[in-house]
Amino acid sequence: MEQSPQDEQPGGDERYLNRCAFHPGTATGLACGKCGNYICTQCVIQTPVGARCRNCARVTTLPTFDVQPSYYARAVLAGGITAVVLGVFMLVIRMNLGWVPFLYSLLTLGVGYAVGEAISTAPNRKRGQGAAGRSSWSSAQSSLHPTSSSG
Repeated sequence: MEQSPQDEQPGGDERYLNRCAFHPGTATGLACGKCGNYICTQCVIQTPVGARCRNCARVTTLPTFDVQPSYYARAVLAGGITAVVLGVFMLVIRMNLGWVPFLYSLLTLGVGYAVGEAISTAPNRKRGQGAAGRSSWSSAQSSLHPTSSSG
């Protein structure tokens, strides 16, 4: 028994005769808006000018997330300096005021915020994978620094 083209394709629609350029086993009706190659839903990349294949889309890392080592060094330096300066500030307050309930908890929150802002501002607000690590390290440095410990 011979099969007609309508029996071979889902719904008998002519648009399913095209195959994805990257997945030849996948039927598709979607073509790249630039080069015209047929692409399936796994290959399509939505761009501001329409659907593109991965070759035409030229997917690159956003500049916000493209962090060079010099930016990390700048952020660690800014976070470390801010943490030490604010740790000394907390020590001076503790020595002059003595123990004040909740004051040091609030100051620690403020120090954490200030260190985070210093770390974020130093590399021009770039956000890489190491951002959380450098922020945690600097905040811990502030609270564990010998000058800010109780005693």
